Amino acid sequence: MFGREEKDQWQAILDAMEDGVMIIDRDFWIIGFNEAAARITGYRKEEAINARCFEVCAGRYCKEDCDVTTLFMTGRPCEEFETTIRTKDGRTRIVRIHTVALRDAAGAITGALRILRDVTEIRELERRLREPERFGRLVGKSRAMQQVYRLIELLRDSTATVLIHGETGTGKELVAEAIHFNSPRAEGPLIKVNCAALPDPLVEDELFGHVRGAFTDAVSDKLGRIELANGGTLFLDEVGDLGPSAQAKLLRVLETGEFERLGDPRTRRVQVRIIAATNKDLRAAVAEHRFREDLFFRLNVVPIFLPPLRDRMEDLPLLAEHFLERLRQATGRDLRLGHDALRVMMRYRWPGNVRELKNALEYAAIVCEGTTIHATDLPPGIRESAPEALVPAEVTSEPVRLRAALEACNWEITRCAELLGIDRSTLWRKMKRYGIRRP
Repeated sequence: MFGREEKDQWQAILDAMEDGVMIIDRDFWIIGFNEAAARITGYRKEEAINARCFEVCAGRYCKEDCDVTTLFMTGRPCEEFETTIRTKDGRTRIVRIHTVALRDAAGAITGALRILRDVTEIRELERRLREPERFGRLVGKSRAMQQVYRLIELLRDSTATVLIHGETGTGKELVAEAIHFNSPRAEGPLIKVNCAALPDPLVEDELFGHVRGAFTDAVSDKLGRIELANGGTLFLDEVGDLGPSAQAKLLRVLETGEFERLGDPRTRRVQVRIIAATNKDLRAAVAEHRFREDLFFRLNVVPIFLPPLRDRMEDLPLLAEHFLERLRQATGRDLRLGHDALRVMMRYRWPGNVRELKNALEYAAIVCEGTTIHATDLPPGIRESAPEALVPAEVTSEPVRLRAALEACNWEITRCAELLGIDRSTLWRKMKRYGIRRP
């Protein structure tokens, strides 16, 4: 038999595991139970110990095909399977269960070790990712993203000019794609131009094209992006970087649909829908005379404000699963995100937004030695970032701390629970206990 010190050491090892662990004797009494199992089932360790396994981890399989009973009868380990269990508070969780025999020195079975992995959130994420892709490659269920989706839906029968406002890496190009492919011009071309990537001398040539002999290297006629987009949509990313001459010519296209190629006096006409995007404050640029006011108003007919990732952190697990699925397909590895990594990611501010998240997971997939991405696998700048305190240290009252944390997270339950280091159900119970409601 183990002494007290050895038992404490073994319990510490069990509690450090991310998967739930139940140790069951031959009479189906639970004699071992870790913190992860408590989190999954809703039963405290003290409640589970010396209770029957079917009382704590109740599921349909208990009556139809009990893994522990089969193990005791055959002596063979059971194949891992997925099922649902009912938690203490009556909720249903989806778990993967793997059970192995515990044997004494003579080889006789003395009990069973049942390992539970909660896959409820993963299955929900997979379900969401299988939903009809009405909005292209956009991912997110937050209130902020619902507003973006609503505008895309309202634009379905329109060809109005749109200006997408958002920080770098928020997915402005994806919004432009969703607008185009849900519009009356969906069958036409979608032509993209990154205005910031083109030096001033080349911008007009790229947009409007040229004729042979227009300049020294113009050995043949060239169609500009505007002509290529005729009958479809032209997406101008970082439109705030256009120079004065290009701004004036773009304004004319918006007003009349007319333009001339470089070196050609002949006026041409196009029917093209303009979607522009910017990471700059164009109103400030107008006030500083760096951007034409009339062009701004022509572009800003339907403004869409794309939120930064830090303002929709409840979407982070869904985005992470989206990128992990792409990595699984590309690498053939069954990659998943550990709780410790997710907790660090939920504390980080993501100045590079969704693009930075994607790059961080690609980095983690490379340095991860197994299949579970842990906090230590994340890029140094993310795992070593010092998060701001969610609640001031001087606040000691739990109800006050909870309300302050919820307000700091804009009442986003998932994000608040992650930052507090508890699960959503625990946070909901505490809110109910203290009568805390969203104002």
